[in-house]
Amino acid sequence: MKRAIFTTLFVVCAGVPALAADLQFSAGGEVEYDDNVFRSETNEEDDVLFRLRPGLRIYEDRGHALNFSAGYEAPIEFSADYTSELNEVDHIGYGSFTYRANNKLDFFASERYGYLRSTLRRAEADELGLTQGFVSINDERDRIKTNNASLGSVYHFSPRTTARVIADSTFFDSTRDDRARVWSAGITADTDYKLTLKHQIGAGAGYTYQDFSDREDIAGSTTQTYRLFGSWLWTITDTLSFSLDAGPAYLETKQEDASSVRTASLVPFVDVEGVPVVATFGSCGSINGIPVASECRYDTIFTGTSIPATTVVNPFGKGQNDTEVTGFAEAVLTQRWSPTLGTALRYSRTQGDASGLGGTVIVDAVSLSNTWDFLERWQLAVRGDYLRRESAFDIAQTFEVVEDGTPQGFPGLAVRSGAAFNSTRNVDIDTNSWSVAGRITHDLFKSTSIYAQVRYGEQDSTSDSLGNASDFENFLATFGVRHVFDPIPLW
Repeated sequence: MKRAIFTTLFVVCAGVPALAADLQFSAGGEVEYDDNVFRSETNEEDDVLFRLRPGLRIYEDRGHALNFSAGYEAPIEFSADYTSELNEVDHIGYGSFTYRANNKLDFFASERYGYLRSTLRRAEADELGLTQGFVSINDERDRIKTNNASLGSVYHFSPRTTARVIADSTFFDSTRDDRARVWSAGITADTDYKLTLKHQIGAGAGYTYQDFSDREDIAGSTTQTYRLFGSWLWTITDTLSFSLDAGPAYLETKQEDASSVRTASLVPFVDVEGVPVVATFGSCGSINGIPVASECRYDTIFTGTSIPATTVVNPFGKGQNDTEVTGFAEAVLTQRWSPTLGTALRYSRTQGDASGLGGTVIVDAVSLSNTWDFLERWQLAVRGDYLRRESAFDIAQTFEVVEDGTPQGFPGLAVRSGAAFNSTRNVDIDTNSWSVAGRITHDLFKSTSIYAQVRYGEQDSTSDSLGNASDFENFLATFGVRHVFDPIPLW
């Protein structure tokens, strides 16, 4: 695992020993109040977190043809209350390079690897840098692995005409059984033509392949997406611009068939407030949506014994196959009010993935962000986001059907035994998220800054949506300091 963290750094740096390069260390610290550390809708627990952020970077930013940067960070988090659940060391590796082969041909690449908890994921920065450092919407503190990489080339046919090809891939894997491992790869090719000083037009095509592995109760699936698009950049004034990228997309998904036979543990049948309810396999935490963790403990009911199990058969395990025609778009309006004040309004409709669903989703997102350098060495950033994730296809979910029964060797115990399970019920995601955040930063010295940030976010889902399990409200208040040491010449 650790070898993968340094893959980018090795690839970028190994082939350029003759070039100049600098080594730079950085260090940061944060204290953060989180009012819902486990991102739960019902059982909210708050905590105070302390975080250290040591890092290093090797870079060359003055090269004539080749510039590169490769680094590693190890966020270390301590909890005031939930030490055993939250104390961790995370790992982030990243790298990028640009190479100008000649006056017409450029190459570029980037990669970012993370072995971390979901709450340490950060939003990407837009072209004005207005989102940098804001924590993204996420659910729970599960351990995850992520990897995002891209490789591309730009060819300048003339001062007015350029062509571009970009290949990219993403990877996501979680320790949670109710999350699928997701891998995707794609390629996009487009060309742009500068029509006038104010207008630039273009067109392109793209292909994406997504692979979702099996997750608990949902068989894996694959999705192929074919897209055509046109683009338009309008420089309205020297400080106001509008860009649009839009076009149709064709999506095709194929879900694997569910397993026909499996062995499942029996679950005790209990009464909740005197009302009999039916327990399903693995529902120790809740029964029919009612939390019963205190009543449903295997080690209490079956003291000194193993939990009995039964073989269940799935007669309806066929996965879903479907197609969808939709449109993807991105529209961005940016205004530079003054040299120190900028605003960006963005809308996008894109293809995404949902590891909880094990399938493709369509993501509609709106964001409004502002940055203001209101005093010398002081900056204020404010951002608001709305995001909707909706399933592109119906996905078949495997679930148990249970019947009355008393397992052999446990007379008098009230339990249910398994009869069959099937995948005839379709599940989907229809989730809405919104958040507002503000951050004020002060540069104490040239390489030292302090910042304070507050953020409030909510995530909720419609009835019968699989996304209900990730619904929550969350408030974060963070204070931090960051110092970047003077670079050390290496060669």
